[in-house]
Parts: sequence; structure tokens; C-alpha cells
Amino acid sequence: MKNFLIIISFFFVNSIMYSQPVPTDWSLNGNSVSSSSFIGTINDKDLVFKRKNVTAFRVKEDNKVLIGNLSTTGSINATPGDYKLYVADGILTEKLKIALSSSDDWADYVFENNYRLRSLSELEKYIKKNKHLPGVPSAKKLEKEGIDVGKMQAKQMEKIEELTLYVISLKKEIEVLKSKLDNDEK
Repeated sequence: MKNFLIIISFFFVNSIMYSQPVPTDWSLNGNSVSSSSFIGTINDKDLVFKRKNVTAFRVKEDNKVLIGNLSTTGSINATPGDYKLYVADGILTEKLKIALSSSDDWADYVFENNYRLRSLSELEKYIKKNKHLPGVPSAKKLEKEGIDVGKMQAKQMEKIEELTLYVISLKKEIEVLKSKLDNDEK
């Protein structure tokens, strides 16, 4: 967060030094006289950073943040739903960390004794009928609603853990069949 604020401060100061003059009702202490030092507004107006007269960063009155050249994204002028951040044209990062609100949000429950693992024939029927894995949203739903990365990661882990249980079960079946085959050959 500290690096983000430094970058935004640099962007703001850089745009002040090399662009149009700062309006007289704006200062580094906000857009009105105040005793505390800050960059921002003290009223219900959006905080807007521009470069070459194109909005690059906007903090809306509801504290939602929009980043990028929003004039190229059509009618996006707010983040949808309860989301607090919209970035035009995507995000490139080397690292992303998703916080879990509870360990219940992770798939360790698959290894509990009372977890009901579908039989492979039940799974096959489900896939033939629905064209996707149980508990995994369909492509149409994802296209309409988007992907919650944290939930999808947990769901993928659930499926990996289920696959692990299937492999263990199949290995046991193979060992039984090998043992029977060895006994028949004797």
C-alpha cells in the first residue's frame, strides 16, 4: 500500500509540474482549506488524476477506484456491484495473494471421513448431462458473472483432492486384481 501511495503521489506531483496549472481551489492540502495535510477532496466530488487531459485514475464519491483510460471502455463509470476496484485493460502482476476469510473456504473437507465422493459412474453421468464438473460453474455462467479467483482456486483444489482420492481407490483396485491374477497363475 505504501508503494502504491508513493506512485500515486509521484503521478500527481508529476502531472502538476508538467501539465495545466492547478485550479486555485486545489492544493496539496485538498480542495479546500484544512489543517491536515492530504491529497484529495473534502466534499462529494470525485478525485480525478489526468494525464494529457485523459482520466487515468478516479476515486468515486463512494470510494470505489477506477484506473485506466475509461473513455475507451464504453460506459464504465463505476465498479459493478460491491467491487471496490476496476482496472481498464487488465492487470499484469508477478504475484497475487488472495486472502481466505475462513479455513472453511478451503477444500480440506474432501479428506474428512464423512465426505461423499461420487462414484465414477455418477460423475460420468453428471458430466454427460451438464458438460462440466459438479460444483464448477458452467462457461455460460462464468461469461455472465465473471470468475471469483479465490472461490475458483478453492473449487479447483477440491477437484484435485477428489482426483487424488479416485487415484488411491483405483490403485487399491489394481492391487486386488493383481493379487487375484497372481493367485490364479499359481
